[in-house]
Amino acid sequence: MIFSLFMYIWHTFFCGVYIWYVINNGGDSLAYYHNSLVFSLENLRPGTQFVNFIVFLMVKTLDLSMSACFLVFNFLGLLGLLLFFSVMTSVAGNKSTIFLVYIIALLPSISFWTSAIGKDALAFLSTGMALWASLYLQARIKLMFIAIVLMLLIRPHIGLIMFVALACAFFFDSKVSNRKRLVLVVFSLFVITPLVPAVLSYAGVQERSVAGILSYIEERQQFNMDGGGGMDIAQMSLPEKLFAYVYRPTVFESRTLYEFAAALDNLVLLLLTLLAGFSYVFYSSNKTKVLKSGSVVFMMTFAVVCLLVLATTTSNLGISIRQKWMFMPMIIVLLISVLPSRKRALQNNIQSVY
Repeated sequence: MIFSLFMYIWHTFFCGVYIWYVINNGGDSLAYYHNSLVFSLENLRPGTQFVNFIVFLMVKTLDLSMSACFLVFNFLGLLGLLLFFSVMTSVAGNKSTIFLVYIIALLPSISFWTSAIGKDALAFLSTGMALWASLYLQARIKLMFIAIVLMLLIRPHIGLIMFVALACAFFFDSKVSNRKRLVLVVFSLFVITPLVPAVLSYAGVQERSVAGILSYIEERQQFNMDGGGGMDIAQMSLPEKLFAYVYRPTVFESRTLYEFAAALDNLVLLLLTLLAGFSYVFYSSNKTKVLKSGSVVFMMTFAVVCLLVLATTTSNLGISIRQKWMFMPMIIVLLISVLPSRKRALQNNIQSVY
């Protein structure tokens, strides 16, 4: 409870920083608020217009100021962070890992980007709900569907990936009978069939074919390269794109205070990845499974597909820094789950001596 209160203060501090920043420098949050003042229900659709609609309801119904709207989105982002923190603590193996969980929960990038008016706070709330529901899918399936619907309204392409990940989790669950698998396949096709063209249309894919999608990816690789943080991903190999999306900017690349703060966050993520990799190689035989197979399938499917899609279409580090938090919580939980407890590590070291 005490740490949750501290997290609220911490998160709200970054909300205040964000308000100060947009007032002095402008930004999407300011545009969302001003657009809500002239919003028409005729324009309601997923994505940016849905966020405009949410702010419109706050302003017209509750007569909230811009700062008050910020605080509402700040609270929604905080809820996502608390759910993420709850899942991390549930899979942590010992006090040392719990300390790492606290560090991750307080990463400035998470609190900064999820504290403002915009898509990021709502998307992170959806991710937090989906992550928490994935621990016990059958018992929390209603919350999972709420998370999927919310993501579809904010970022339809990510919502579609989340639904596919859920379908895969149930399909590969050994406890699900073949009859239920058949029903699941039929239901999934029924849902996905109308969603795919809608999502492609939302994304701006003109030709709905493999060639058209590949052409779209090539075009996207040239977007947002001129501003700060631009990078030419078209010249990178796939591993380089994946690394750049998750772990860049590095400390050596940072030139401003903002980039340095983001680089420190990325350094923590890189160290966690290396630590988990080392743990998986040397302690996997003594590692007790803390996640159910369905949970692992959901998290891995969602995270891997999101990473592949976003890393191959995003050519700006400034965008990747905030958008990666739609799937990084899944990767972080998976990494934490393979870290050995102190007891298992000690037993393994004793056995290696003899």
